[in-house]
Amino acid sequence: MSSAILAQAEVERAARMVKEFAVLVGSISKAFEFTATVRSNGVTCSVILPGHKRLHRDARNAEEAARSLLAVLTEEVLGAREADNWVSEYALVLERNCTQNVEGDMQTNAGEITPSRTKERQETIGVSTATSLHAAINALAQRRGMSAAAVARDMAAKGFETFETRTFTESPRRLLASFESKLATYNEGENMQWMVRLDRRLATRIKLSAKEYGKSASQMVAMCMTDALVEESEITAGAAVPTELESAKAIVAKYSGPGARKLAEEIGLGRRGPLLTGVLSGKTAAPRALLRALSLKLKVPMSLLQQVFSEAFLSSPVPAFKAEDGKPEVRITRQTWEEAVKSLSLSDEETSALLEFAD
Repeated sequence: MSSAILAQAEVERAARMVKEFAVLVGSISKAFEFTATVRSNGVTCSVILPGHKRLHRDARNAEEAARSLLAVLTEEVLGAREADNWVSEYALVLERNCTQNVEGDMQTNAGEITPSRTKERQETIGVSTATSLHAAINALAQRRGMSAAAVARDMAAKGFETFETRTFTESPRRLLASFESKLATYNEGENMQWMVRLDRRLATRIKLSAKEYGKSASQMVAMCMTDALVEESEITAGAAVPTELESAKAIVAKYSGPGARKLAEEIGLGRRGPLLTGVLSGKTAAPRALLRALSLKLKVPMSLLQQVFSEAFLSSPVPAFKAEDGKPEVRITRQTWEEAVKSLSLSDEETSALLEFAD
């Protein structure tokens, strides 16, 4: 009899685990994010886990990326269960879900028409922007400890609220020029397609305004997000916190000196630490392929890296010279990648391999 009771208890525990697993995956899936980069024809699928850990998988298309992500997501969620319980971050998600269900039942049982607490249905709008805008959204999401999807939605809503408010006092031409100029500040990097999920009513209002002002919904969403981002950056700049540029400089500074050798190996330059040092100090112009590799490794947008290297070159000290015959020469432009590589006098094979970064 006791063994039968024990077996029944095990079945109930297993059933509860399966049910809670489904709830957790359902909650986490709301933060799914797809980004498609034109240059590589690839798709990145990512999701934010409880505790702000990000999982991501790359593939040739969205379905393959999603399948790969779901496989690793299953392992992550099951790994969060210990001794018939979930770790604290996951337990909090379950508790929140349970609370929302209870509140929904209370509203139904009351027999009264009350405002719904359920999440409003969302609609997806595809946007086409430079990678720098997407990177700015991701950077803000990391600072806030939120998903990029949630931050993009928040920025679009705030920007559109500003847009609607200004329609009462500004001419359409002036208003659009203002929003378009802010969008132009995020023009660094490759063009990419990505998705922004908005509350359905907000999406409808944006589409109607876009039609009224002769813009596509994609353009309107992008302009609204950048307007809110610019306002956010102005607020941040007024507070005593590091700017994105200062943070990027701090990251690059970690690899000055001996650190450049290890970084060079990690991004495919082999044992050419001095060559990379020239790039990090701003003395050597970085080719686009190298910038991309550094951006992925350091998790710093390419546009910010370019600004860091440019400022490093402009602020580099001018060497002092003793009086000698002739006039000393000081470079006023950065050394090209090709010049830097050829100055090393390497073998033809090594030289060709390094010059491929400039292709």
